[in-house]
Amino acid sequence: WDLDNTVWDGTLAEDGLEGIVLKTEAAKTIVELDRRGILNSVASKNDPIAATEALKKFGLLDYFVCPQMGWGPKSEAVERISQLLDLGLDTFVFIDDQPFERGEVQETHCQVTVLAETSVSELLSLELCDVPTTAESGKRRAMYQAEARRSETFRITGTNYLDFLSSSQIVLET
Repeated sequence: WDLDNTVWDGTLAEDGLEGIVLKTEAAKTIVELDRRGILNSVASKNDPIAATEALKKFGLLDYFVCPQMGWGPKSEAVERISQLLDLGLDTFVFIDDQPFERGEVQETHCQVTVLAETSVSELLSLELCDVPTTAESGKRRAMYQAEARRSETFRITGTNYLDFLSSSQIVLET
């Protein structure tokens, strides 16, 4: 998800936190996709601190896994999300209000489905979002968020995961 003029009306950098207004349909779509077990993330050209505050204000921050906010190309943000989640780009949908940004992502990652923000109302009825909902579906985001925290902890501490497992002396008995 892009944020400015996609998840909310307005541009955070220009209008400030008080000048942006949540798009209700986008918020409902994000929540429903999450319920279905479809992960949501952010690829936005915004100050990460300000964008995080805006997502908190609207009660949406926790719905996003591995959000990427900064000033680089959105194609790089989408690729980073793909790597962090260990998911193929062919499973991604990128939604943005700017034709330039959509074109840049589509040109760089032709396997990503790219949609305009005007498609949000149709997103839930698209075949690619018509997935079986199970008891596990609603837990998918939490599982990915827990894995992201584990990976970040290992990265920060410099611990090698396989070395950690080996040193744990885990014994399986049948």
